[in-house]
Amino acid sequence: MKEISSFFSSEVFRPIVTLIIPGTTATVFYLLSLQCLLKKHIEPLNSLGTYQGTIILFFVFVSAGLIIENIGSMIECHIDEKLDKESNGKHDSDWYEYLRLAFKYEPVGHRYLRTVVFRLKFELAFGIGSLFAIPGLIWYLNIKSVDCCYYWLAMLFAVVGFFLLVEAKRSAVVLSRVRAEILKGITMIGD
Repeated sequence: MKEISSFFSSEVFRPIVTLIIPGTTATVFYLLSLQCLLKKHIEPLNSLGTYQGTIILFFVFVSAGLIIENIGSMIECHIDEKLDKESNGKHDSDWYEYLRLAFKYEPVGHRYLRTVVFRLKFELAFGIGSLFAIPGLIWYLNIKSVDCCYYWLAMLFAVVGFFLLVEAKRSAVVLSRVRAEILKGITMIGD
């Protein structure tokens, strides 16, 4: 049982959820499309060993996940800039004040912040990955000459992607509010 719980530790689970799954989502249909096109013309692709192929795919998925994470960080910075403007600079000052804190005992709000940050990272990464997957999915469906009834999958990716990006904005607002409340609590204790 301990082996199962160690899998879900943040050191293993976070990169899977925020890098590998979004990277896989964003690239899998492009890779399937390329495989369909190139398999007819390049014989060595048919004999690519599963070990080598798995390693290549892993690096493609992780690389795509890292690029998506970078784009998500840019979006997060944009959201933070908007929140700072709306709060007349309080958002940034709270953030830097929070970074300077050192806790003897971890407040409950700090654990909640970690949960919301994890959710924000997932919302950004999977939202972006879902949107990047749409052209690849359409390309793949065209190559396979699939009936147009399967194009609802592209719409599903679009809805999920946009929903998660909207939720990321809400998560950023929650993070800002919780940090401000934690700082209020620290100030009250110090008085």
